[in-house]
Amino acid sequence: MNGRYITVPRSVIATPREGDVMLARWWCHIPGEGLIFWQGHGMRGWTPQCNKNRKLPERLAENYPGAETIYVPAAYLGGWNDDCGHTLGWYREEIAKQLVVAS
Repeated sequence: MNGRYITVPRSVIATPREGDVMLARWWCHIPGEGLIFWQGHGMRGWTPQCNKNRKLPERLAENYPGAETIYVPAAYLGGWNDDCGHTLGWYREEIAKQLVVAS
C-alpha cells in the first residue's frame, strides 16, 4: 500500500473533543497499538481505515501487519482537512514519534 500509517489508541479516540465524530463503524485495529489511519503520498490529512460495512475494513486490514477488525461506537476525530483526511492536530506529537520510529 503506497503511503504510511499511524495508530491511535482506542481510549484516546474515545475521548470527546470538538469536531467530527464517526459513529457506529468497523475499524482496522492493531491490538496493543490502536485504530489505523492511513496517509497517501502528498496528503496532509490522515484517512481513518473504517466503514459502516464490516467487509471493507476486513479487506483493508490485510494491508497492515497484525491488524484485525473491531467495532467502535464513537470515534472523536476533531477537524477535517479538505485534503482528504483528518489533521488529528490534537495528536501531533504522538504522530511525529510514530513516524520517526517507522523511518
